[in-house]
Amino acid sequence: MELNQPTQQLRKELFDMAHRTENLALELGRIAELLPEEAAFALLGAIGTMFKDADRLRAMGQSASDGRIVVASAA
Repeated sequence: MELNQPTQQLRKELFDMAHRTENLALELGRIAELLPEEAAFALLGAIGTMFKDADRLRAMGQSASDGRIVVASAA
């Protein structure tokens, strides 16, 4: 099934957001290594949330790819 243009754009944006979120989480992980233990531990919790969000964004992008999420074309 071919995706309409708005759905293709949504899919692309979801995958791009997942990629950026994951890269930001990795960068924050590197920064956490430089912090005192308590601050690093707190930051690692936020990083875990970012990885979960990246996974959800990727799953939504896959749903768009599979046609389970469709954006209506503007008439």
